[in-house]
Amino acid sequence: MKGVSYNLKIALLIGLLSMSSVISAQEGYTFAKDRKGSVKSRSDISYTFREMFPGESPEFLKGSLNKIASILLSSETVKGAKGVDIEAYGSVSEFTNVDLSFQNLARSEGDPPGEYYHKGSSSVNVYINDPQSASGNIINNFFKLPVKVGEFHGYPLYDCEIYIYALVAPGVSNPFLPCTKEDLIRGMVKDEREKMKMFESAENDGSSEKESIDEGLKDIKREYAEMKKMAEAKKKSDPEQAAILMESVKGMELVIKELENSASRDFANEAKNSPEYTYHKEVVRSLEEELNGMSPAERAKQAVWSQGAQEITGRYSGLVPDNMREHGTPLYKLNPALKQSSERINFMTVMFLTSNPGMDRTPADGCVERIKGESQIWRQIFSLAEGN
Repeated sequence: MKGVSYNLKIALLIGLLSMSSVISAQEGYTFAKDRKGSVKSRSDISYTFREMFPGESPEFLKGSLNKIASILLSSETVKGAKGVDIEAYGSVSEFTNVDLSFQNLARSEGDPPGEYYHKGSSSVNVYINDPQSASGNIINNFFKLPVKVGEFHGYPLYDCEIYIYALVAPGVSNPFLPCTKEDLIRGMVKDEREKMKMFESAENDGSSEKESIDEGLKDIKREYAEMKKMAEAKKKSDPEQAAILMESVKGMELVIKELENSASRDFANEAKNSPEYTYHKEVVRSLEEELNGMSPAERAKQAVWSQGAQEITGRYSGLVPDNMREHGTPLYKLNPALKQSSERINFMTVMFLTSNPGMDRTPADGCVERIKGESQIWRQIFSLAEGN
């Protein structure tokens, strides 16, 4: 299971937990419900975008985020908001999105007049072309079918058991398609091969380490020769100092020997013989063997997966045997139309994080609840996708 698939989930859960703590611990401070806060907007291009999409220009996405931020900040909710500082933050990254946050302003008993600090926040998040937020991944971009729980200004609301989100995908009537057994296994093989590349790359084949050792060996040999020459020169004029220098020379000889031994190591083979590399290699071998043993009809069946299936089958895929399908999770994948692009908006996902959805418990919560209902704002935002 990819560690990256948890990033969004963890961030959302932490956000929800921190927000709920605002409700349960209001002793000793009060919200500044009548204070007009600040409104800010900023955007950036994360290094993760350049790493994941080398050669692609981020300018279209950044421009789109700026448009979305501008529309959100033009809302009646933002104009009339009190008791919160507001910031629209757009980030072109592996999760390209605008985060419109409402940060509660609070003050404690005894604080000087006019002194306020932030106490919890709620937010609106609009993602562009982000497959992960549209699925709630289980494994290798495959997921349990999200449940439709309503509509948001003409677009479906889905619950993926981690969060509820609106999916804006104009022209795509079926966003979720069954994941086949072949899809799952090939996806897992690709993931394992990527992990193997880490051990095979120049960064891990020992070439840079060997180069560093060679440079160090060259330097210490030069110092060794100079010190030995100095010790020889002082044998008659200063025998005591010469003896001290010779002791240092002997110590340097030991260091040189150790470095020469290190320089002769085969770092590339050491990396490939590591337990981690051997494990990933074995997983690839086993997965390919499982796929090769399937008939075309078997490969085309929908994948039913369980975390505990490996204990029963001994297979790394986690596929549940056909006679035990009721004990597993049928997997789905996104429609290919819902794909990442840096040149157009293929789809959007919209999420709302509040401390207690549906209840006006903090000034920030109230702002999020109000902006949800501003249909004119959402029509403008969604039109950016509908125009493609």
